[in-house]
Amino acid sequence: MSLEQRVLAIWYPEKTNSFSKKLVYNLWYILLKPLAIIYKIIIKCRMYAYKHKILSSYRAQIPVIVVGNLTVGGNGKTPLVIALVKLLKTLGLRPAVILRGYGSNNNFNNHFNKHEDIINIVQNTTSSLQCGDEAKLIYNNTLCPIVVGQNRVSAVEYLQNNQLCNIIVSDDGLQHYKLDRNLEICVIDPNRKFGNEELLPLGPLREPLDRLEQVDFVLNKTLRSLGFINLKSNLKSDLSFLQDTKQTVHAISAIGNNESFIDLLGKLKIEKIITHKYPDHFNHTSQELNRLLLDNAVILTTEKDAVKIKELESDIVNYHNIYFLKVEFLLSEEFIKRFSEKSLAFVNKNIENTKVNNKENNKEVAIDNIC
Repeated sequence: MSLEQRVLAIWYPEKTNSFSKKLVYNLWYILLKPLAIIYKIIIKCRMYAYKHKILSSYRAQIPVIVVGNLTVGGNGKTPLVIALVKLLKTLGLRPAVILRGYGSNNNFNNHFNKHEDIINIVQNTTSSLQCGDEAKLIYNNTLCPIVVGQNRVSAVEYLQNNQLCNIIVSDDGLQHYKLDRNLEICVIDPNRKFGNEELLPLGPLREPLDRLEQVDFVLNKTLRSLGFINLKSNLKSDLSFLQDTKQTVHAISAIGNNESFIDLLGKLKIEKIITHKYPDHFNHTSQELNRLLLDNAVILTTEKDAVKIKELESDIVNYHNIYFLKVEFLLSEEFIKRFSEKSLAFVNKNIENTKVNNKENNKEVAIDNIC
């Protein structure tokens, strides 16, 4: 059992009557509970400091929507961000996305602000290695401005100063109180939920559960499969040809919650699928993929992995045998209505405030000229 599997076994314990498993969990509980208590004290002190202005938050000139979660690991934030950006566009707004670009070298199109923070803008030619697989995935699906940087405040300032948008979506950052926000959305995996409901490192929680009472929306991750897409032709396939064949089928995934992808594959009527689970943001190699594709084998993967694999096309022999699963985050009608109303209200209020400020500035200039 790998270290990751051991940690997950503690965070998401199975209901069991096994004495040995209960004993192991209790021993870990005794060891890690004191650390979880210390972590909770630190978190509460930090939240108090921001709430009472002991620590200052940056208030952007344009509305900021934060999408995050309470637990470590993949909960469906990226598909939700994509869905929100598409929705905001249908409302006639100009959204942009900021994120830290996990798994990237953050070395492309470098821009520097007054604090010498590196800020990068994702473009067509930007690789996933440069900006991160999630940033590239969001860009491919939305074609909106995507800013990658370790400092979220600097990313917001860059968007404002260059007038690239009128509303910002922050992918992750629910716990990043340095950046103030107009709206918070917390997404939850309905299958895993909060595990043992303990704080790090004993459990998967980044913050106590009562934090849910403070966010504007709590959404269960609800993904709909849009089918498999051939990576080479970009055409949809029902994979029916795999149901009556002896071709070897490999399923590879390197996402926050690999089991969620494996569960979706369980609905396919394929006799045997060999699964390969990798750490989140893992960079696949052509050698690895060519080995799996021997003897005309087929690879099924996630869209997030496909972003990285596509960049290896010239080095993969049977590239036409790779398919990725396209999914979308389902938003309820009630959420769409409420979210749309709030988003439009924020932007319209911001426009009015800008007009008022401009008038006041013009008056001051006019008075100065008279004097």
